[in-house]
Amino acid sequence: MPFVCGDIALVFVWSTGDAKASDNEDEVQADVSVVIAEEQQSSEALEKKEGPANEKEPSAKGNPDYSQVAIVNKYDEKSDSVPVAVSGTDVAEGEQFFDWLREGLNRGNISFNGKADKIHVIAGYVFFPVPGIFFDYLKATGSTIQRESIQASFERLNLHKRRDNRRFYFAQLYDTPDKSGRLKRVKGYLVKSRRVYRKTIPQDSQFILFP
Repeated sequence: MPFVCGDIALVFVWSTGDAKASDNEDEVQADVSVVIAEEQQSSEALEKKEGPANEKEPSAKGNPDYSQVAIVNKYDEKSDSVPVAVSGTDVAEGEQFFDWLREGLNRGNISFNGKADKIHVIAGYVFFPVPGIFFDYLKATGSTIQRESIQASFERLNLHKRRDNRRFYFAQLYDTPDKSGRLKRVKGYLVKSRRVYRKTIPQDSQFILFP
C-alpha cells in the first residue's frame, strides 16, 4: 500500500516471517534514501536553471546627477531625497515659500551669485542658507507664521538634496572671486537649478566653495 508524503512516495511491503519482514524494511529504507537523493538533485538543478531571484541593481555610473554632486561636495553616489506622500496642509506653507523664492530669482527681485548675496548657483544646484532665507521670506511677505513651521513644511516637499540622511550642506563663502580672501562658513539646502529657473540656468558662482 503506498503512503504519500509531499513529493515522496513510500511503498511498504509486508510479508510473513520475521526474516522476510526485516529484509523488506531494509529495502524500504534504501528506496526512501534513493528517492530523497533524487528529489534533492532535481531541486538543485532547478535553482541553478532559474538563477537568483533578485537582479543586481543598476549602477549609478554615468548618471549626470551623480557627476554633478561629486563636483559639489566630493561625496560619491549621493542620491536625491526620496519623495513621500504628504497632505496638502503639510506642504502648503513650504510651497508658498518656494514660489516666493523662485519668482524672486526669475524676476530679478532676489539677487544671487554676488559677494554679498546669500544665494549661489553651483554645479547644477542652487544653494540657499538656513535659517536666513526663511527670515528673509517672513520679512518680505509679512507672514506671521513661525519660521520653524515654514522650514519644516518646505522639507516635506523633498525638493532639496540630502546627504546621508542629513538635511544640510556646509559651504564656504569668500569675499573674492579667486577665493583667497576671507571666508564665512554657512549651511543650507541644495535644490536642482532646473526646479528654480524656468529658462536659462545662470553660470556658477565664483564666491562659493564646498570643502
